[in-house]
Amino acid sequence: APTGKINIRDLIDQGIATFAINQLTARELTILQLLLQGNDSKTIAQQLAISVGTVKNHRKHIYNKLHIESQSALFAMFLNHLITWVKTFHFLWVNSLCHVHLLNAADGEQTGGGCH
Repeated sequence: APTGKINIRDLIDQGIATFAINQLTARELTILQLLLQGNDSKTIAQQLAISVGTVKNHRKHIYNKLHIESQSALFAMFLNHLITWVKTFHFLWVNSLCHVHLLNAADGEQTGGGCH
């Protein structure tokens, strides 16, 4: 059951995990996620045991598939995704809290307030 607490880091991680999942290959998604976590091409290459050139090729493919031309455009697109993700999560979270609240009230428990 929902606890009423939201962990912002978890929301961001979920946003990263769900960004562009239907547009990119598994390897491109891995590189995208590492980029969104703030890693540069050299660090990504080291983490994945591939060349920097290979990372740059993947980045170019990612940008082409997402119809963007820069890392700043990538982050702007991600922020828009994250805002949508958080709004959706918040709606579902509030509704699930209300559902638990209503179930408790139906069981005769005293509840501390209501959901609208």
